[in-house]
Amino acid sequence: MRVLLSSIFRTLHTLFRPMELWNRQGLRTPCWAYRNCGREPGGHNARELGVCPAADADYHHGTNSGPCAGRICWTLADTDAHRRCGGDAMRRLQGCMSCAFFKAVRNEEGSEFQVEP
Repeated sequence: MRVLLSSIFRTLHTLFRPMELWNRQGLRTPCWAYRNCGREPGGHNARELGVCPAADADYHHGTNSGPCAGRICWTLADTDAHRRCGGDAMRRLQGCMSCAFFKAVRNEEGSEFQVEP
């Protein structure tokens, strides 16, 4: 019985946390894994703060070799980084461009880097 429950839990965990599949799909590290914000579906802060749009925007899947919008998060509102920067769009963009994750994505992608989708 315990083995069965454990197997069911693992299956449900995989089904409801598809973001963990990014590594198996040959995609690169998304912002939520890099920053450990916990706002991905099933993450430690998702229930309290809500799921981050970067982890939920599947229409950007593959941009900058990442899952969902996880490697183009600077284009979305309501991410943790945007909340911290506050202010107008220009101030938030400047904050993003100085972010270590933004710089890492730019370096990893090289000439294929996309600032916007």
